[in-house]
Amino acid sequence: MSTETLYIKSIQSTTKDAPVRVTMQMGTNEHDLFFESKDIQLANNMDAFLTLALLPGMKHTDILVVDGEVSPRLLESINTLSDIYRSWHPSLHSVKIEKATPVKKTDTKEQRVGVFFSGGVDSFYTLLKNRDEITDLIFVHGFDVDIDDNNLHEKTLTMVRDVGSHFGKRVIEVKTNLRLSFLEKYVGWGILGHGPALTCVGHLLYPYFKRIYIAASYAYPNLHRPSGSHPLIDPLWGTETLEFVHDGCEANRIQKVAMISEFDKALQSLRVCYENRDGAYNCGQCGKCLSTMISLQAVDALDRCTTFNTGLDIKRVSQLLILDSGRINLTTSLEALEQNKDYGELYQALKLVLNRPQWRTKLMRETRRIKSQLSNVFTRIKPGKD
Repeated sequence: MSTETLYIKSIQSTTKDAPVRVTMQMGTNEHDLFFESKDIQLANNMDAFLTLALLPGMKHTDILVVDGEVSPRLLESINTLSDIYRSWHPSLHSVKIEKATPVKKTDTKEQRVGVFFSGGVDSFYTLLKNRDEITDLIFVHGFDVDIDDNNLHEKTLTMVRDVGSHFGKRVIEVKTNLRLSFLEKYVGWGILGHGPALTCVGHLLYPYFKRIYIAASYAYPNLHRPSGSHPLIDPLWGTETLEFVHDGCEANRIQKVAMISEFDKALQSLRVCYENRDGAYNCGQCGKCLSTMISLQAVDALDRCTTFNTGLDIKRVSQLLILDSGRINLTTSLEALEQNKDYGELYQALKLVLNRPQWRTKLMRETRRIKSQLSNVFTRIKPGKD
């Protein structure tokens, strides 16, 4: 732990359409962050920046200097948030917040209801489940789509706007560099950072929204795994006028896939890939793609899903090396396949994967990693032709 102070330095926009900017100064290191949208006027909101800075502060500093107006409700929640995070992650510690001025938020202008939407299984489920209430899809460029990946960004944004048009929802795109330029340098993304990152963006949409949905990754029986987005955590980031709702814990992955498979537009738009090999929308080869394709097959929907450009390769399935949360989702698929006798070969391949001892899976993953590194080295030093 460092004894350095984390300062939040909000920079006021000079024009109406200018990006919102903030500098996070951790000791002598300064991180210049921006947030911009062509679809809505973002607020220079200290609630957003406190939300973003809390976990890095709990990890690396003793004092967090806010020096601005903050929602009293959010300030009151900080101790509870800190207690929960510290119980899950002993490396975190309490941090003293200085110069925050409690100012109650006034009512929202338009009472909109949003959902953070990426086109994946979880966010599609939450959209479809709450489609009568939701008014806006919120897509953040710079989270799961790299801020410099223009090709994938264009494909994804086109999909999001098409889905919004189909279901009669407005679409708001927010572009930000907060992930790589700040959060991942201090607390990481998957376990801690992504939840506060989402709520940070939500606060920037003040005063238009009264409620924003955050799609759950885990069902209630599997919430033992601490996460940055959690039904205990997400509502605590709210203010007097903005509610964050962690939604979807009542359904496991196979139940979510079965629900969205009832909507052709979802099957024509689904985006789950995190590797995007060769710029593919869904590569159909990575663990996330294969896991989703297995679930779709288990509910007889894979042949109607048009966003995978390859069939389900049983050999690739048998070579999956899955740990932790990935096993939870695949277990629900295995149970569904057990009831569906049309896919016996797939069932046996998946059963082999899930019955493999965890120690062996870890060893195989490490072996693959070393082979990949060696292959890259040999490729670089391979002599050219005479």
